[in-house]
Amino acid sequence: MVSKKDKTYEDMYGEEKAKLIKDKLSNSHKGQIAWNKGIKTGKQSAEHVKNRFSWAKNYKHSEETKRKIRESNIGKTRLNPVWNKGKGSGWVTGNGYKMITKNNKQILEHHDVWMKFNKKKILPGFHIHHNNGNKLDNRIENLTMLSISEHTKLHWARGDIRG
Repeated sequence: MVSKKDKTYEDMYGEEKAKLIKDKLSNSHKGQIAWNKGIKTGKQSAEHVKNRFSWAKNYKHSEETKRKIRESNIGKTRLNPVWNKGKGSGWVTGNGYKMITKNNKQILEHHDVWMKFNKKKILPGFHIHHNNGNKLDNRIENLTMLSISEHTKLHWARGDIRG
């Protein structure tokens, strides 16, 4: 028995149809420009990428556009600095918590405050709860360590979580 890969188009489809298939395959990309035509490689490519947006270097946004960009970015990413009375820098995460960098590690500020005050680590299976519900109020008197189940029950009772 002849395997499928050993068969030719003529064996599989007959001479007429095989000729049509071969013509179609050989002409399918003729006349088209290759997708990578003109794209340089190596060092030339790096220059190409660097210069691709060179027009944007001298572009200036209007004051109104700058204001709109600032307003649209509030609370969205870690690039939004938070003013905290000169106690270091940080940013607000997408879900509203303040993140800080300490010893080249990123840590939630309320975890850092709680661990500093209590001089112990947060145990696995526990959360730090903001008593007044304000995720940016990281005063020690506003923070409580709760088990995950207690924390969930508390938020469920307050109506923060729905089933």
